[in-house]
This record gives sequence, C-alpha cells and structure tokens, in this order.
Amino acid sequence: MNDTTLIFETFLMPTLYKTYQYITEYIERVLHIPTLLLNGEGLDDFEGGYADAGFMSANAYLQLQSLYPRSAELIAMPLQPGEHEQDSSPTFFDIIVRKDSGLTSISDLEYATWAYHVGISQVEDWFRDEQGILPIQFHNMVETPSQAQSMRSVLDGKVDASAIEGRLLELAWRNSPHIATQLRVIGTYSYTASPLVVLAAHLEPLVKDRVQKALLGMHQDPFFAQQLREGLIERFHPVSSMYSQPLRRSIEGVNNPPLPMPLNTRQQGIGIG
Repeated sequence: MNDTTLIFETFLMPTLYKTYQYITEYIERVLHIPTLLLNGEGLDDFEGGYADAGFMSANAYLQLQSLYPRSAELIAMPLQPGEHEQDSSPTFFDIIVRKDSGLTSISDLEYATWAYHVGISQVEDWFRDEQGILPIQFHNMVETPSQAQSMRSVLDGKVDASAIEGRLLELAWRNSPHIATQLRVIGTYSYTASPLVVLAAHLEPLVKDRVQKALLGMHQDPFFAQQLREGLIERFHPVSSMYSQPLRRSIEGVNNPPLPMPLNTRQQGIGIG
C-alpha cells in the first residue's frame, strides 16, 4: 500500500464522477489520509497493487473476481432513495444458448434471434446502457409470456438465445437434468445498483475497517448526505449474505476468462451440482 495516499479508481460511466469525488473526499477527511481518484484503465491494477480501492458495477466485479479472485474485497453497496436494505438483493441473469450453437460470445448476439419476456424487458436495455458495451441490435426479437417459455424457445430451436434469472435456471437444472445436456451459458450479469465499493487485498485490515465504517456513516453528515442524494444514493450498507451468495454462485461458475468488457463470460456445458 502507498503510505501517503489511498488511490481510488472508478470503472463506471463518468456522469457521476463528481459523486465519487465527494465519497473519496469524505474518506480522506475521516481517515486523515490523502486520497486520489483516477479513471480505472485495467482491473489488473488491483492485482498489481496500483489501486487501493475502486468503484465499479457488479458485472465489472464479477470480471475482477474471475480474473484475479483474491485481489480485492467487496465491502459496501449503495441503497437508492426509497429503497430498503432487504429489497437490494441483486438478480443475476445467465445468457443461454443451445449447446450445439455457434454463438460463443456476447458480440455474436448481433446475429441472433433473441427471446425476451415482458417481465424482464429491461434486459435488452442493459446491453445498450452498460459501460463499455456497444449497443447490440439483435437480428430478431421474439416476445414470450414467461422466462420458462423463453427457455423452451431456446431448447426447441425457435430462437438462438435468451436471458434467464440464475436461480430459475438452477432450479431447472435440478428438476430437469435433460435440460443441462442441451444448454450452454455464455454470459452472466447483474442489475445491482452502482457503485459497488471494493478494497484491494494488500490494504491493512485496520485501514479496510476504517474505510468501510466511513462509507457506512457518510449519510449522517448533512453536506455529504446531500452529495450522495444528488448521485441517487441514499446511503451505503455492508454487503449481506443476500448479495454474497448469488454473487459467489456466479463467480464460482466461471471456467474461462471473460471477454475484455465488463461482463463475466462463461463458455461451458451446464452441469448438475
């Protein structure tokens, strides 16, 4: 660790850069340690010891953990105005294709027929909004009444790909083993609100604890609470088991390195646990 400065890096879109500056400034005031906020250029900065802390999306954190699993620790996540902590558990989606499909990466979806159901139509918006991913114009889109129907459409060859909520997919694996022999997952992502705050593994435990406590108490300062609200953050709260369990499921399911984008890419046959 740098003895004089805590180096923060942000891997998020620059629209809320000012909010991240206020967060680092508050940590500097509470810890009496100078801080510096930089635009992150590579997740390997945590592995190499060049970054002490970071602001990132859940998808970038998935990628970080698949590439460098012990380089950083997730310590806090935001609550949006009006949101309760029990409502902030993330949802992870897996992009599925048939096992014999020629689709092997997210970029291949540009030529795919995509099934979506009305309950998660925002899945398609995610492709357009997520930082670092070019807008994908699917070759064709087919609406279905449910995720189960979307999965069936992939199995039957009526469409090429779809996004299925991870827990639903796991349930299907357990109850219908034949499904596992017919599908392949090429990507995992989450809608979790940003920024997630991570700390590098090389930081001393005492420093980690102090940074986390500062984040969790930031909303109690009237001035900085206002800065958080302007960034659509009510307050930070510690990572709970509701978050860590599905996150761990997604990370542990990764067998191959991800694509060079903030999306955790898996290229494997689906197995039954």
